[in-house]
Order: sequence, then C-alpha cells, then structure tokens
Amino acid sequence: MNAEEYNEKMREEFRRSSAEREAESREQARREQEKLVHDQEKARFDKEFEKVNRRELASWPDEKLAAWQARFPSESPQFILAQFEWSRRLTADQIKAARWAAWIGLAGVILGALLTRILEKL
Repeated sequence: MNAEEYNEKMREEFRRSSAEREAESREQARREQEKLVHDQEKARFDKEFEKVNRRELASWPDEKLAAWQARFPSESPQFILAQFEWSRRLTADQIKAARWAAWIGLAGVILGALLTRILEKL
C-alpha cells in the first residue's frame, strides 16, 4: 500500500466516522427531545390530576368523562381513575336492575301465594 492509498483510506474512514458521529448526535438530540416532551406531558398530567377528584368525576355526564379520559395515555392516573368511575357507574346500573328484578320477584311470590289461597278455597 502506497502513501496515496493509505491517505485515501484514512479520509474515507474519517468521513464514515464523521457521518456516524453526526447520526449518533441526531439520535441523541431526538431522544432528548422525546424525554423533554414526555416530562412536559407528565407535569401537565400531574397538574391536572390535582384538579380532579372522584366526586367531580361522578358528577360528569358520560360524554364529558369519555372525552376527558381520551386525552390521557392508558397508564396515567387520570385514565385509571376514569376506568374506576366507569366501573362504579356500571355497578350502580346493575344494582338498580337487580332491585327491580327483586321487587318483581317478590310481587310474583305474593301474587302466587294469594292465587293459591283463593284456588284452595274453591
């Protein structure tokens, strides 16, 4: 290998390592930007989380709760709090339905007992 070939090889290696350094620098800048955005979102989520309590969520209509929940990622405290509120509402609706079923069942038992008494006397 003569001096020219060696110099050309060194230039190529320098260009390649320079491009790699630039790529690494761009990647690091991208990661730092993502971390900054993530930190800003987390700060915003934390600040908003302090504003909302369970009683306030319970008073919201379904549409407002759904819109509020959709603004947050699924692992955020707000999303989890909204999920608990949906579960509470579903349970409340199921309790109401079960009460009606119980009253209807009780009315059926009383009506059945009355009919039995009446038909026994005939």
